[in-house]
Amino acid sequence: MKNTRQSALFMLSVLVLAGCGGGQPQQASSSLTPSADSSTSSAAASGPKESPRVTLANNFIAENKDSVDNSLKPTFHVSPLVGWMNDPNGFSEYNDKFHLFYQYYPYDSVWGSMHWDHQTTKDFVKWEHESVALAPDQEYDRDGCFSGTAIVEGDTHYLVYTSVIPGAQNQSVAYSKDGIIYEKNPEKNPILTGKDLPSGFSNADFRDPSIFKRGDDYYLLAGNADNAGNKQIICFTSKSITEGWKYLGVTLSRTNVGGIFECPDLITIGEDDVLIASPQRIARASEYEYQNSDSCVYKIGMFNQRSGRFLYQGGNTLEEFDKGFSFYAPQTMTTSDGRAILTAWMKSWGEANVTKADGWAGSMVLPRELTIKDGHIYQAPVRELSNYFVSNVPSDDLVLENTGKEMTNMAGRSASISLEIDVKDAKKAGIEVFKKGNESTKIYYDAEKGVVVFDRNRCGSLMDGVRKAKVDPIDNKIKLQIILDVSSCEVFINDGYYTMTGNIFADATYNGVSLYADGKAGFTNVMFHEIKVS
Repeated sequence: MKNTRQSALFMLSVLVLAGCGGGQPQQASSSLTPSADSSTSSAAASGPKESPRVTLANNFIAENKDSVDNSLKPTFHVSPLVGWMNDPNGFSEYNDKFHLFYQYYPYDSVWGSMHWDHQTTKDFVKWEHESVALAPDQEYDRDGCFSGTAIVEGDTHYLVYTSVIPGAQNQSVAYSKDGIIYEKNPEKNPILTGKDLPSGFSNADFRDPSIFKRGDDYYLLAGNADNAGNKQIICFTSKSITEGWKYLGVTLSRTNVGGIFECPDLITIGEDDVLIASPQRIARASEYEYQNSDSCVYKIGMFNQRSGRFLYQGGNTLEEFDKGFSFYAPQTMTTSDGRAILTAWMKSWGEANVTKADGWAGSMVLPRELTIKDGHIYQAPVRELSNYFVSNVPSDDLVLENTGKEMTNMAGRSASISLEIDVKDAKKAGIEVFKKGNESTKIYYDAEKGVVVFDRNRCGSLMDGVRKAKVDPIDNKIKLQIILDVSSCEVFINDGYYTMTGNIFADATYNGVSLYADGKAGFTNVMFHEIKVS
């Protein structure tokens, strides 16, 4: 793979010298129109064309995907064919498919010059790779096509992204009529620059646009910082996707964030708006909050279309989405059947890049359905996952006291495991997964501290650490659903009141499951479903 990579990087430098990336802006085959509902007649005449940088990336993928070591790759979570992936982008429904783009660097399994890669699905479980959608191939995005979102207007799929140049982050648009090839228009881009920011707002930290429509107006949220030390989500509005954007106001602001609010997002669930963001280095309030260097939070309230402000009750606390290790930059979409669906990067910036030598890095969490109950977001695996259950292995109810029990009929690495634990008389009680000998990943309830613990200190790989979620038993019971997929573990606690997500990366010999108790605990409704996606 090394020689192919060197060849690709040489070609990349040739394209830059030729004016496709580092030199003059490449001419698009058609122009973006002032309003979303105008026609793009020249594109219809000539047809969409891949840029040379996109073609180079796609060729590299085709030539190198078969040389990747896939032994630790998940089977039903989105992961790159080759190279590096991080934040989900452009999560949307278009042309009867669900589309997921993501930050991507094809030429190495480390972060690099950001592209957008692209996969699609009909059911959120079985995914198909399409094509690289965006590459840094214009003068105004030559340092990278950073994160953003998508919106559908008429028959056109628009991607709004951060276009990066030295010292500045601006916002630009690409569009497609077929959901495969996405075109840019240098005459219209960028649609927002530092000139559109109020005085004292940073153009160097101005990124991750989230676009949505209310009535006849479009709105765009972006992460930003100002000279006074405020880390904020700011709002713009326009009558058009491609021009006329004006600053509206500050949506949310905090001073206890070390970086900025990355990847803001807004979704309506029922009668409520939910504002989502990923604050960098937020000040830790307690042992059980903001346990990672970068967090993912939400607030339930109402978006004010006149001021751009997010209005809410119940204090300034920002609720976390996930209490585990491997969860960042969540993005949502609303399906045509009305469900609110979330996905996120199944990694955090502080975690080891275990699969770097394998030729790939990164994956996405299993898409989750979001609901609101009593002012709190509950998460559940997408219902379509059950269509891929190929076995149903129940267990008799059992009581364990200061001992463990190996579940020999439940060994596996791609599975859904559900159980209820009666913790009334327990000190600690839980489950071990990815188990081999004395090593395993442990999920257990610590009654003294009142927390569910995700412990991967002896998981059989370089991954380590402990995460905790403060949880109250319901009728003395803790209910768990655990989704395993080769190298990952996602835990849904008490019907998804909290989730805990972690990468494990133990090898294929780690496949055992055991239950155990310190003190006395009852285990009921234990069920193992093997999951197979062919």
